[in-house]
Parts: sequence; C-alpha cells; structure tokens
Amino acid sequence: MAEEEKKLYEMGTIFSPEIEEASLHEQIAEVETLITNAGGDIVNTDVWGLQDFAYPIRKKSSGYYVFYYFNAGSDAPHKIRDNIKLNENVLRHIIIINKHMIKHQEKDINYGTAKEQETAESTLQEA
Repeated sequence: MAEEEKKLYEMGTIFSPEIEEASLHEQIAEVETLITNAGGDIVNTDVWGLQDFAYPIRKKSSGYYVFYYFNAGSDAPHKIRDNIKLNENVLRHIIIINKHMIKHQEKDINYGTAKEQETAESTLQEA
C-alpha cells in the first residue's frame, strides 16, 4: 500500500490566560505530542504570547496565542481536533491547510515568516 501524501497544516490555538508561564510550555508540548501521535511531523511552533481579544471568549479578555505548523495525512486534523477539545486550557483552535507555505515548501524555501525568509535571502546575497 502506498504511503499517503502529507500536506502542510497550520493550527492556531488560544490558551487560557490563567495558566502560568511554566504550565504554558507544558501545554504547548502536550499539543505537539497530540500532533505527533496523530501522525504529524512538526515543522515549527510559533508562540505569540498573551494577546487581547476583540471580544470575550469564555468570559476571558485575553489568551496565549500559539501556532503550530506540521505535515500530516488527511486524517490527522480530525484526530487532533477530537483530542484537543478535551483540553480545558484551550479556549479556541483552528486547523487549516497552509497553501501559502506549501508553495514555499515546493520551492525548498525555509519555513518561517515572510520577513524571516526575506532576511535570510538578503543575508545570502550579501555573502
């Protein structure tokens, strides 16, 4: 049987502002484990930190934003979604196929923000 083609996904999560910094790192590691157990390969984890909301979510006015970028088969998002719903510290989450990053992946450009890629490219040109 042929191995399923993996796609690049992006998952945004918002953690409760009531957790402490050390606990936040544990929560991030726990979600990374969920992704890995679902068959995903983590490419990058981007922690934005505590951000204010435009409107309250579960009576909270802020939360810790964390974005995960990972390669996985088509069944992984469902498995991750089912498990992340059980984590009471996650206020919101969303998983999307990251088509923008797939284009860069096909061109063998490093993952990261456009600004990081631009900086890396200009550094290479200067050398």
